[in-house]
Amino acid sequence: MVLLALVLGSSAAQAAGACSDLRLQPRGVVMSGYICPELSEGLVLCTACGSRPVRVTEPAEWGFDLEALSVAVSGRASDSLTERPVRQEIADMPGAVYWVSQVGDGYDAAGLLHPERLAEVAGTTPVVGVPAVGTFLMWIPGDAEMDKVMAVGVRRIFESAEYPVSDKVYRWHNGAWQVWGEAVAPGE
Repeated sequence: MVLLALVLGSSAAQAAGACSDLRLQPRGVVMSGYICPELSEGLVLCTACGSRPVRVTEPAEWGFDLEALSVAVSGRASDSLTERPVRQEIADMPGAVYWVSQVGDGYDAAGLLHPERLAEVAGTTPVVGVPAVGTFLMWIPGDAEMDKVMAVGVRRIFESAEYPVSDKVYRWHNGAWQVWGEAVAPGE
């Protein structure tokens, strides 16, 4: 972001740097005309200026292209991963761990842009849940009880959230986020 501002040397570059935030869209919110790619079923991640999504036309108005903005967003997302997600232990499940980010600054789900960094933290390819704006969970799949506890947690957070995102669990596979599973209420 700073490099971009120095290279372009304009207030437009500063505006672009300030507009390299991330914002998950709550489920059901349609964002046509904005830089809001759908990463997977139920996961829409917008480039934002604070809490305002960036329109597709704005980077050109600032004097550079979407690729430059994408690089700035990716860099800020990568930088945010130095201190998150944070490892947690489940008290009544010895050896069970997961990672969480709930800072609420728009970068909680930054790992979605850098799945290789999540794999480094977990030591393998993790699964992730993004049940609400400002909540990101990940864990190592394979233990049936742990998978169930976490998937149910994702579902409960999603159902009680003011700004729900997705009740699904995702895994990075073949270069894309794919639905890995979800907790389903009895009778569904």
